[in-house]
Amino acid sequence: KYLLGYPKVRNYDGSWTEWGNMIGNPVEK
Repeated sequence: KYLLGYPKVRNYDGSWTEWGNMIGNPVEK
């Protein structure tokens, strides 16, 4: 939440899977 700059940010089950499957999203290697 601190990296995004929003006070109420939550991660949810499957969020990384959803993000990783989207073409063009930045992913650090």
